[in-house]
Amino acid sequence: MRLYDIDQQVQAVLNAIESGEIPEEAAADTLEAVVMEWKAKAENVALYVKGLWAEILAFKGEEKTLAERRQRAETRAERLAAYLTASILGKGEKGLSTPRCEVYFRASSETVIDDQSKLPERFLVIKPPPAPAPDKNAIKAAVKAGEVVPGAHIEEKKNIQIK
Repeated sequence: MRLYDIDQQVQAVLNAIESGEIPEEAAADTLEAVVMEWKAKAENVALYVKGLWAEILAFKGEEKTLAERRQRAETRAERLAAYLTASILGKGEKGLSTPRCEVYFRASSETVIDDQSKLPERFLVIKPPPAPAPDKNAIKAAVKAGEVVPGAHIEEKKNIQIK
């Protein structure tokens, strides 16, 4: 039975006492039993909520632990990928191919903002909170079209791909 149902039972007994259907003496035992049932049910609900809160705290602790482990693994992977990149490119190789893996490089370019205050206004967009931010796509397009954009440049990169 739900707390709501028990509350309705208590109200029904009180209404019956008011209307005179049940004498007060006879209703006292019934009312006491219903109130005891309500207390037991309320206690069970409270204990369940208390258990859920403890479980939530355990989840949060595990999330933190997993996030730390993920961060350490990401850092280790980035460091080893940089080490492998330096080794392969340092030998003048274009990649590595073995029966178990293939390592190659994908060329990419990144728009680097050297000094946002030097950027022409047409390369700034308003983003919330209202503050101008560089439009890197517009800058990249302008530089590729041969325009010199003060305060920004394009950096060519080689991104390692391991399959």
